[in-house]
Amino acid sequence: MQVRLLWPAAVGMLIALGAAAAAPVTPVGRLWIAFFALGTVLPLILAIAMAIDPQKLSPSVVRLLRPLALLISGAALVIGVGHANSHRFEVSVALVQVVAVVALTTMILRPANRPTTTQLIGRAAVWAAVSISAWGVAATLLWWYFPGGLLRPWPLAVLTVSALTVWGALWLPNFMAGRLLGWLGTAAALVVLAVASVRTNGLFDVHTAYHWEFYIGPAELIRQGGWLLWDVPAQYGFLSELAIAWIPAPSPWESLFVLNSVMCFLLAASVFFVLRSLGKGLINLAMSASVALVATFFRPGLAPQITGPGSYPSTGGFRFLWCVALLLVLILSLATESRRARIGLAIAGNVVFALGILWSAESAIYSMFVWLPGYFLMVVADRWGEPNIRRRLFAIAWLAVVPVLFLLLAVAIVFAVYQIGLGHRPDLLGYYEFGLVYQGGFGAYPTTAGGPGWVLFLAFAAPLAALVWNARKQTAAASIVLVASAALVYATSSYFVGRSHPNAVWNLAPEICIAFAVTLGLANSMMRAGPLPDLLKMAVAPILILLLVGSLGSRAALQGWVTSPQQDIAHMDTALPPIDPSLADLLRAHVQPGDDVAYLADGTDPLMFSSGPMPDGYPRWLPLDPWAAVNLLPPARRALYLERFIAQDREGGWLIERTGSQPRERWVRQVIEAHFTPEQTYSNSTYRLTFWQPNVAGQ
Repeated sequence: MQVRLLWPAAVGMLIALGAAAAAPVTPVGRLWIAFFALGTVLPLILAIAMAIDPQKLSPSVVRLLRPLALLISGAALVIGVGHANSHRFEVSVALVQVVAVVALTTMILRPANRPTTTQLIGRAAVWAAVSISAWGVAATLLWWYFPGGLLRPWPLAVLTVSALTVWGALWLPNFMAGRLLGWLGTAAALVVLAVASVRTNGLFDVHTAYHWEFYIGPAELIRQGGWLLWDVPAQYGFLSELAIAWIPAPSPWESLFVLNSVMCFLLAASVFFVLRSLGKGLINLAMSASVALVATFFRPGLAPQITGPGSYPSTGGFRFLWCVALLLVLILSLATESRRARIGLAIAGNVVFALGILWSAESAIYSMFVWLPGYFLMVVADRWGEPNIRRRLFAIAWLAVVPVLFLLLAVAIVFAVYQIGLGHRPDLLGYYEFGLVYQGGFGAYPTTAGGPGWVLFLAFAAPLAALVWNARKQTAAASIVLVASAALVYATSSYFVGRSHPNAVWNLAPEICIAFAVTLGLANSMMRAGPLPDLLKMAVAPILILLLVGSLGSRAALQGWVTSPQQDIAHMDTALPPIDPSLADLLRAHVQPGDDVAYLADGTDPLMFSSGPMPDGYPRWLPLDPWAAVNLLPPARRALYLERFIAQDREGGWLIERTGSQPRERWVRQVIEAHFTPEQTYSNSTYRLTFWQPNVAGQ
């Protein structure tokens, strides 16, 4: 019986493997095909299964389907156990997990309720297969070389403590519960998460500089009068860049630090509270706080030190918070019985949905996948009891278009602002054109069939399995939340599919943990007496344990994260390194305060990412910040941005180039030469500084 419970995940596995194997395309293309198949074929199969009432099936069909489900699930378990065989140490831990859980669950049962020896052996065998498969999947999280392996004293101690904490929290969620302890523990956990959100580890080295520039450059141009979706290109979004530019901080560096810290804290708090909802005990508190901390702020594997979203904003709450917020709105509907309260939640959700759409094109995809199915199902569930069929359908149809109305209102406001400010509509291609660049293969990273992408598959399949096996018994709100949880994992997994570096799965750890916690919580409340909760715990525990081990298992990296010197978070500009002395000498000698300056060369912009010789910095002359982002665009588009910017402000400026410019910079000079004439030129061994005066004949 327990093996048949696995058939939804087993079908998904076979669909993914079959689609990837059959597609005659590149490895990256196979991954996309498997991804689309999981998002279309699997939900269709599960929807058909849920629509069929088992009580109305003929006995012959039931006799056929049960062995088929058993066969499919058994095949998936065989594949999973075979894959896990390459992780010998993890297999050993999986067996320890089974023995511990069997002993624990048998001890807490009354003698009259304890299973027979035969039942116990059968249950243990299924649990062992699931545990071994899950530990094999979780082991792929440790994709980097762990010095000395996990058998050294420190990693082994972290593994032991992490395993005991997670197992205790999942199987004894209310152990040592107390109201005062809960309040004090929650407050302490939030303080720790708040402190972690403002850590400045790694700021600002050459790597973090490169990533921050993609946000700072457009924000600086906006502050100087540029317009997104017209003359300022921005890779990471629309409202996100406006938020950085509008925060009243002295520089966009400080604005991004504040905004990113707040959003990462909110994401970490979301992970903590969803995990905390699984129990009230002390062990649950310890697990919730530690997992929220490492899942949100620790990114091991890329370097000896631990990095995080503070150094790379694109890996944390700045990118993923809005879709998580939409899931939380749907979760709140679980505890809401008043129709007025549900209306309030629906309005709040649609406002968040509109903000998520405007935030960035990527956020728009995540938000639509989470909110639109969840909201529609919520409307159907709320109005299905209407006795008049015509009124019922009219109410559902009317309420279903409300998110579209909110979105149209937001877009109308944007169009009105552009019409008033610029005299024409925005260029909507600028909203999503960088997505087209990456969709075309730029930045793609090859993946392997046995890589950590299966962690995402497990997080996607878990809520679907819970949904299918209890769809006719659980509340509509619970089914809606499970659908939204699966949608959250599926949508954000496109981040990994687009660039399948194994550390991208670590970047999605908060969403993975939230989906697991929601699934476990609903399984515990709706299917407490059934076998599925224990199977889910067996599958989820290894992921949570190895998230902790991977983050905390290197003693040197952990000590470095804790003891790393911190910058002045109230004055982030003071953390910027000094400007290159040879460039500073040129600027002091020839550039006056307030002169417009543009930097044209590969690598980090020394003017943007440095404390320059002028107290207030330099106004940006051309929309070339950052150069790495602008140069990704097709030739016609990047030249169009430059032409539009020049048309808005045709004053002259200084162009800084590296001595010996590369051919990929020639298109900029061609545009400049069409509108400006070079005058003074100064240079040294590293830099060339040229002042370009507006071409009178071209005015």
